[in-house]
Amino acid sequence: MAGFGFLILFGFSCLLFPCEGKVFPPSDGTSLVFARGSTERIVWSYDDEIEALSRRIWSFESSDGKVDEIFAFVDADGRVNILTSLFEIAIEKPATLVLRNINETYGGTYKFSLAPSNGGVESEVVVSIAVTPMVTVECSSPATVNTSDIFTCACKGQGGKPPANVTWYKGNDVKSITGKEKQILHVFSAKRDDSGTYRCEAKSHEVAKNDTEIELIVNYPPENVKLMLTRSSKSVTIRCTAEARPPASFKIFLNQTEVVKTDQILTIPEVKKNHVGYYACFARNFLGDESSDREYLSPEGPLATYSTTKGNEIDKASSNNTSRGTEWYIVVLLINLLVSGIIIGILLSYIVSCCRRKFRSRQPQSNPEPKTTEADTTNYQELDLSQMNTEDNYQSLRNTKPQPNPEPKTTEADTTYQELDLSKVNTEDNYQSLRVNAASSEEESTYTELNKTRDVENNYQSLT
Repeated sequence: MAGFGFLILFGFSCLLFPCEGKVFPPSDGTSLVFARGSTERIVWSYDDEIEALSRRIWSFESSDGKVDEIFAFVDADGRVNILTSLFEIAIEKPATLVLRNINETYGGTYKFSLAPSNGGVESEVVVSIAVTPMVTVECSSPATVNTSDIFTCACKGQGGKPPANVTWYKGNDVKSITGKEKQILHVFSAKRDDSGTYRCEAKSHEVAKNDTEIELIVNYPPENVKLMLTRSSKSVTIRCTAEARPPASFKIFLNQTEVVKTDQILTIPEVKKNHVGYYACFARNFLGDESSDREYLSPEGPLATYSTTKGNEIDKASSNNTSRGTEWYIVVLLINLLVSGIIIGILLSYIVSCCRRKFRSRQPQSNPEPKTTEADTTNYQELDLSQMNTEDNYQSLRNTKPQPNPEPKTTEADTTYQELDLSKVNTEDNYQSLRVNAASSEEESTYTELNKTRDVENNYQSLT
C-alpha cells in the first residue's frame, strides 16, 4: 500500500517537475539467469546529472504476478530506502541492485527508473532462477558390444530452469550435438578405441548443471600377439602375450604342428634335441585368433632374452644366434634328404628289376622248337681221343658240319674208355657228366663219344 502511494506521489511530481535524463540497461543483457543460493548484482547506468534527480526507484513484479511493488529508492539527498521484506537486497549507488541468497521467489521482472525525467527513464531486466535438471540415461552401464556392432544410448535432462542443454562427451571430446532436454549417443561399427567412459551433461546454467556417466566395453579379437624367449643357463622360458577382450587362450606350437603347451608360459628345464625347432604362439577368443611370428630355439646359445613380433626387427645378437641355428638346421635337413633319396632310389631300382623279370618270364616264346632227347645224326660233335691232352685230360669241342657218309674215326684200343650218355643230358644246363663204363666191348677199346642236340641260338656246347 505504501508502494502504491509512492507511485502516485512519483507521478504527481513528474507532472509538476518534468523528468530528464536517460537510463541504460546492464551490460550483460536484459535476461539474466541466477543460481539458487548465489549473490548477484544488476548494474544500471544513466546520463543525467545527479543533482537534477529527485528519485532513483527500483520495483519488482514476480513471475506468477502475485507481487508487484516498489521495493527500494534513493531520494534527492542520497539516502537509501528499503521498502520490502521479501528479499535480501542492497543498493549500491549510483544504480546497482544487489540480490543475496537467491531462491525461486527472486524470479521475475526488475525495473529501474528516474524522477523527474522527460522520457527514457525506465529499464527492465527479467531474472530467471536456474534449477538444476535431473539426468537419466536409457541404457545399461557397463554396456558391452562386439567389434562392428552399433550402440545407442539416450540421455534426458529434465526439470531444469531454463530448459537444459544436453550433450554427450568422451573425456574432453564432444560426441554429439547439443539437444534440448534430450540427446542420443550413436556409435556406428564399434571399434576397440570406442571403449571407455562416456558422460552426458544437462546444463540449465553454469551453476545449474548435472551429468552422469556410462561405461562402454568393446570386445575385439586378439591383436599384437608376441612370443618372448628367455634363456637362462640350461633352461628356457617361452612366454606368450596378446591384447584381446575377452582375454585370449593360448597354445604354443613347435614346428607349426606339435602343440607343446596349452598355456601362456612354457618352461624347458634343459634344452634337448627334441626341443630344438621353431616356436610360435597362437591366441584365440570367440571373436577370432591370431599367431605370432616364429622364433627358433637352437640346441645351444649364449644367455639372451629377445622377442619376436610382426613387423619388428630382432636385435643384432639374437639375429646372429638365430642365423647360426638356421644354418645348422639346413645342413642336417640336406643330409637327411640326401640319405632318403639314396634309399628311395635303391628301392625303386629293385622294384623295377623284379617287375621286368616277372614280365619276361610270363611272355610267350615265338615258334619254340621241341626239345628232343635223341641224338641228331646230322648235327653232332665227335670227341677225338687221339688228340686228348694227357696232362689236362680235356679236349676242345669243334663244331663240324655234317658230311655225307662220314667214315668213323677209330683209335687204338685202350683199356679204359668213357662214354657220353646223351639220354641223360641236362637240357637246362646243356651239359652231361662223364661216367666210366665198366662193361667192355668185344674189341675192348676205350673211346668217348659225344652227341648232343645243337643249341639253336649259340651253336655251342659246354663240356664239364
